[in-house]
Amino acid sequence: MGGDLRLVSSPGRVRDRLAVTGADRAVDVASRESATSSDDEVDDRPIFHLALPDDWERATTKGEYRTSTRGRTLEDEGFIHCSFQHQLVDTANRYYGDVPEVVLLRIDARRLQSPVVAEAPAGAGDDGGGDSEEYPHVYGPITIDAVVSHRPWRREGDGRYTLAVR
Repeated sequence: MGGDLRLVSSPGRVRDRLAVTGADRAVDVASRESATSSDDEVDDRPIFHLALPDDWERATTKGEYRTSTRGRTLEDEGFIHCSFQHQLVDTANRYYGDVPEVVLLRIDARRLQSPVVAEAPAGAGDDGGGDSEEYPHVYGPITIDAVVSHRPWRREGDGRYTLAVR
């Protein structure tokens, strides 16, 4: 797939469509079929992934990152879990609260060769009590050149992850 990849939101859809900049069509990741592009709003926000230090080190030697989440690979899950910036602290404390340090990856989705889809977690909203907020999922490996920055992120003295406002 050529061109810049951008996340396009489709109101009312759990799966969003990925637009190819400069093209007159979009790729529907859910069905992998082409569809005519609409005037949906394009989202250029960076996306983030929390990596375990060993997973990140392995990725830098291989040139791509293939861990979906703790203990699960891209092949196991089908995509790599990511977050938008406002979701980071909750994600870190919910899924990595027992890990003293993670590597915070900032990813430019436009540099990815894999589709990015904003989706609610599986089963969200089915019973009205689930998290229906959408998170970015990368449907393929994250190439190292798409990671625009990475840094260690340690839990604070109270055992929780926090982000300083800059």
